[in-house]
Amino acid sequence: MNIILDACAVIAFVRNETGADLVRETITNQNNKKMIHVVNLCEVYYNFYRDIGESETEKLIQELSDINIKTRFDLSSKFWRQVSQYKALIKRISLADCGSSVIVMQWTGVIRDGTLIEKGIYRFLSIVFALERTNQLSLLPDKDLVDLCPLSNHTK
Repeated sequence: MNIILDACAVIAFVRNETGADLVRETITNQNNKKMIHVVNLCEVYYNFYRDIGESETEKLIQELSDINIKTRFDLSSKFWRQVSQYKALIKRISLADCGSSVIVMQWTGVIRDGTLIEKGIYRFLSIVFALERTNQLSLLPDKDLVDLCPLSNHTK
């Protein structure tokens, strides 16, 4: 299964916060292809840099790589425009989360050949709104929603 991790999921995992068990189960499953977009990774980096400094944060980033979480670096003109358009539609979501959402929409067919498929986008957006409103995230269809982004000092 393709798994796109957002910053909150990684932060919850590292800090052993609510939802860490689900994230751990997901990322240790060898059948899952795990990815994080570089903008989300940037969010993880600055969050830990504030708390533990550069050296320890660099070790953390290496550990994420060591457990086979791949970093996506796609920032093509087409990609950043899609992210920007998505952000313009949804004002209460971080830019990094918009990037993750665009990747998910590409994989699920909501975006085809760089075009938002209107019927799919409204269904997808309603789900994103509901998750964002309650600070929940789950890209695992066989799991209940788990609170992966509790309100704490790392919220956006």
